[in-house]
Amino acid sequence: MVQTAVAENSLNPANVEAAIRKAVLPRLFSLTGLDLALTITDHVVEITRSPDLTGQILEGRQPPALSLGALTKNALPIDWADQRRLFASFA
Repeated sequence: MVQTAVAENSLNPANVEAAIRKAVLPRLFSLTGLDLALTITDHVVEITRSPDLTGQILEGRQPPALSLGALTKNALPIDWADQRRLFASFA
């Protein structure tokens, strides 16, 4: 669902974010409630800034220590290289 949103809207980052929120939020809401669903969705949107990191997560290849808690405690940098360094710190 995230890969589809990125692929279909890759030329317009604002559309990517909107498409991800539209696809992810309702599914998470039904599982977690609104507050947690919004938090998780925000982090999913942040992660899509770096497609290779998104791919790792979607394929289950993310660092073992990477969790929702870890993401909420560490602001995700805008720069992709900085995001990669942050992900590597969870290895």
